[in-house]
Amino acid sequence: MWHEMRQPLNVALLVVLILGSALRLVGLTRGHSDFGGDTQATAFHRFHPDEEMVIRAALQPLDLQDPPLTVYGMLPLYLLRGVLELAAPLLHWESLDLDAPNMAAPIYYTARVLAALAAVLVLWFVWLLGRRYFDPSTALLATFFVACAPGAIQQAHFFIVDGFFVLLSTATMYTLLRACETKEKRHYLLVGLLIGLTTAVRLNGSLLGLVVLAGLFLQSRAVGERWWKCLERSHLWLAGGAAVLTLLLVQPYLVLNPGRLWETDTPDDFGAAIAAMSGDILHTWMLADVHTVPYLHHWTHLLPLIVGWPLTLVFAMGLAYGLRKMDLYKGLLLVWCAIYFALIGGMQAKAVRYLIPLLPFFSLFAADFCMQLCRRNLSTVRRRLGLALSAATVLFSTFYGLAFARLYTVEDSRIQAGRWITHNVAEGSALAVEKGGFSMRPVLSETAYQQRYLEIMTFFNAHNYFSCAATLSYLQARLYDVDYADYIVLVDSNRYRQFTAAADLFPALAAFYQQLAQEKLGFSLAQRFKQYPQFMGLQFTDDAAEPSFLGYDHPAVLIFKKERTAEITEALYQLRQEIIDNPYCSDRLMQQAARHLQDGELERALIELNEVARHYPKMQVSHFIAAHIYQLGDHPQEQAAALEHYRSSIVDKSIHLVPLASSMTLLHLELNDLALAALADGIHYIPYCTTRQLHFMKSSYDFIATLFDKSGQQERATQVRRLTAIIKQSL
Repeated sequence: MWHEMRQPLNVALLVVLILGSALRLVGLTRGHSDFGGDTQATAFHRFHPDEEMVIRAALQPLDLQDPPLTVYGMLPLYLLRGVLELAAPLLHWESLDLDAPNMAAPIYYTARVLAALAAVLVLWFVWLLGRRYFDPSTALLATFFVACAPGAIQQAHFFIVDGFFVLLSTATMYTLLRACETKEKRHYLLVGLLIGLTTAVRLNGSLLGLVVLAGLFLQSRAVGERWWKCLERSHLWLAGGAAVLTLLLVQPYLVLNPGRLWETDTPDDFGAAIAAMSGDILHTWMLADVHTVPYLHHWTHLLPLIVGWPLTLVFAMGLAYGLRKMDLYKGLLLVWCAIYFALIGGMQAKAVRYLIPLLPFFSLFAADFCMQLCRRNLSTVRRRLGLALSAATVLFSTFYGLAFARLYTVEDSRIQAGRWITHNVAEGSALAVEKGGFSMRPVLSETAYQQRYLEIMTFFNAHNYFSCAATLSYLQARLYDVDYADYIVLVDSNRYRQFTAAADLFPALAAFYQQLAQEKLGFSLAQRFKQYPQFMGLQFTDDAAEPSFLGYDHPAVLIFKKERTAEITEALYQLRQEIIDNPYCSDRLMQQAARHLQDGELERALIELNEVARHYPKMQVSHFIAAHIYQLGDHPQEQAAALEHYRSSIVDKSIHLVPLASSMTLLHLELNDLALAALADGIHYIPYCTTRQLHFMKSSYDFIATLFDKSGQQERATQVRRLTAIIKQSL
């Protein structure tokens, strides 16, 4: 029967491979535009921060002891650098400098072609796995599922390490099953080589070694041996030795400079990534995941983005069926799925791309389930239901995949927004923008417009010192100044989605973004730009999708225009009044403590401050006020302890922000002398600040001095300027 089916299956496989290749290769030049921002000349825009990080790392000089990054492995970097070095003389490139004129585009195109080719090879390994360890029809359907999966299509369009991890982990599993089948040492040697290469892409590739161990364990049990006998098999040590040797050849710094792996200086460091994934460090891009449910969130929110809801449900049924009908080979595939999902499912950060390595294996089990439902020996009703389910899943997957791939044939919404601004916003206008990985900054002209930053990271990094009302006051003083911002230009995936998802952690910022979006803060929505996956009139609305899934290629851009100032002032006043009673804000208790302090009721003030510390333990300014009260009561030990507690949350990245945040909080509590004291305390941080941080401190002290001037407190303004002079001397 196989010989009868062989020709049609080969034709169908060719069609699926052509379709999958087309979906991965279409639009690889996306970002090239005749809109250039400053010059209006042709330009190349890139919007994937991880892609740029990896490409820049690949272009840096090779240092075997000090790699440019450790959060990812070096293999993709070597691959790209090697291909670029070969291509440069053939194509007469002047240099491999990403910042050189006209060089960014060819470097990016080369990198993306490599990523797309890796994604196409994944399809071939899915076919090989399915044909050998399931059946040809299952293999074909599984290959089709992967070919049309939007998550895989997206990943293929950017040079990030995940695509190479998918390829190598899938190839490793195919080779491992062959090794279990043949029991030949040469196959185990090849398995070890592939595990080493996979680990040289992402360190969690080393977990594939557990699958090798599981395979040898199951083989030992099958012949009646004790479980520990598998540890004595030379096959295990051969594979393990090959894996370690391969990894060290690619990444010798693991032996030459092992401490480099655990550095936490930048987000590019593996140590910093581990701290972030475990929740020890909170980044803005992780705020959208704070309240998600581990493991379940991947099934309810991420997999439906990767493949659509129909196939997500079939995935679940296919895995359940695979557990019931398990043999050695399917069992090892399930072991790898379980190990990998146990790792990524429990991480604080949850992104679509982390799930893609499971896609080939989930697709195989889903296809096997569909094929079993369509068997001829089933009852007519069950077979018809199986055919209907399979047909509906295939049809939906086809439309969803084609609709998503269409995104790469149209202009990015950020470029569209930049073009609209150029044609509709007067030159010289002030545009308030955000920083961040998905910002509009690179698209906007720096000569035609004044770019002003919202400085949202100031509030994020110093959130232990900014009260809610102080946050809004600082935003009002900057953003609603007469000349500060005529327009606000936001990308929804950059900050808006993150802070509104964590309204309990950042209530003031969440309220600001929500009311701005509802046009309640004196800015009206002038224009919105957004591309949706769509095909033949069918549109997939995904505004609530995981932020990075949108930010890479199809976020929404919101352009707000400033309206009447009087309405703005009233709106912000109302918002500040509302935020004081927000249960996630400490302002009400802090105000009560401040009133008691002003009335000389020191004991009652301390009682209120203790309540602040109990209900809002992250509001460190309460300890600064308590230290002042202990000083008034001549309790030096308690004063020193309170000051130590006040400073306990200060870290390198926020040390320059603490004086500003604390003084703004104290000013809003009408504790003006204490605000001055907080600025004076900040002078002690000067030796620990970088030059950039000192420049910020100087400008923030100037800002506070201006506030004192505007409120008629010239003496206090003079005292602040004396402190500013001390900061200037340190620059």
